Amino acid sequence: MRESVFFEGPELGRRLSRFWILLVLAAIIAAAGVVGDSTA
Repeated sequence: MRESVFFEGPELGRRLSRFWILLVLAAIIAAAGVVGDSTA
């Protein structure tokens, strides 16, 4: 359980890069949704 929650050990770089890539992708998708429904 601890390994799936905390970023530790030899896979630290891979997990952190995947986290940031997915976070940026989610932000882009959310922004596109807001802009798509914009009436401005």
